[in-house]
Amino acid sequence: MPNKKSIPEIMPLTGLRGVAAWWVVLYHFHLYFHPLVPTWFSDFIARGYLAVDLFFILSGFVLFLNYARFFEQLTLDGFRKFMVARFARIYPLHLTVCLIFLVNPLAIHLFSSDGVIGGRYDPTYYVAMIFLVQNWGWSETLAWNIPAWSISTEWFAYLVFPFLVLLVQGCLRSKRFLVPAIVAIALVIYLLFWSFGTDSIGQNIQKYGLVRCVIQFALGMVACKFFLVTRHWTIKLWPVYLAGFAATVLMTVFLDLPDFMLLPAGFVMLILGLSDPRLIWPRLFNNPVFVYLGVISYSTYLFHYFVKDWVKFLLIPDDGQAGWGVILVYLAAVFVSSVILYHLIEKPGRSFVRKIRFRRTAAVQE
Repeated sequence: MPNKKSIPEIMPLTGLRGVAAWWVVLYHFHLYFHPLVPTWFSDFIARGYLAVDLFFILSGFVLFLNYARFFEQLTLDGFRKFMVARFARIYPLHLTVCLIFLVNPLAIHLFSSDGVIGGRYDPTYYVAMIFLVQNWGWSETLAWNIPAWSISTEWFAYLVFPFLVLLVQGCLRSKRFLVPAIVAIALVIYLLFWSFGTDSIGQNIQKYGLVRCVIQFALGMVACKFFLVTRHWTIKLWPVYLAGFAATVLMTVFLDLPDFMLLPAGFVMLILGLSDPRLIWPRLFNNPVFVYLGVISYSTYLFHYFVKDWVKFLLIPDDGQAGWGVILVYLAAVFVSSVILYHLIEKPGRSFVRKIRFRRTAAVQE
């Protein structure tokens, strides 16, 4: 069980989050990269949807690390504080981006000769997106800000997080159960998506995205529990983690295995291997560039699709061919907009919500 002392941020994991965000950025432009880059790099970009699965596991890991100690007993006050903290973290930027996306159907109406408003810009879906419930299983499509589907499922995971904490803490009191639990959850992921009849964990997001998120979120929580009881051994275990991660990647690629068979367990080993900053190889992700990309990664992830829409609208011809100039404009615009949104919206918005909550609490106490 985590102690009551504050646990310092694990900076290599912040850097990993930045790398994962940019993997998604590249993925959503991979059709334009394909003719310009080597096949191996094109294949890597085309699997960028897996960064979302890494996000889910990493999110469960980090939230368990920081908040599990507050749910030794489930109380309404503790639940409220947790949800306010998560709301402050994700909603101000989400709402801002939702409002910005209204520009798209307006532009279609004003400037496109063959564009039809509807479909991707369905008003019902927009309302659901505002309330972060658009990917809770009721919709048959993804629309508007496509990547926001995962924010919707994460919001659901936040709602059940305290109960998952009680389940993990209650059922896994002995550390000898932790590795079997990780293996069992990874096996359940494989069996679930095999039973769904999908070839990839990234298929049919509108139907299976919520399950995909919550079960991998829980996997990250159990992995964190394992980390907390074995962190003094990490310096000895890191070769095992690194070899395990490499093995899952190589077997998936060269044996053409389904991505949901081994990679969730592989991502767990990657996270565990990066969780001790004393080691040499986590320093690759602990450098200032990757850490800053991690700090602004939520802005990057949430806004890059809007940038993609407009780069495609303004700069890509009808034949769908984009040169390096267009690609560099896309990447630069994503980075600059991420920096601006983080410093002008995301960070101040988070502080604003928390201040409001603090003032209300103080007023009640008075």
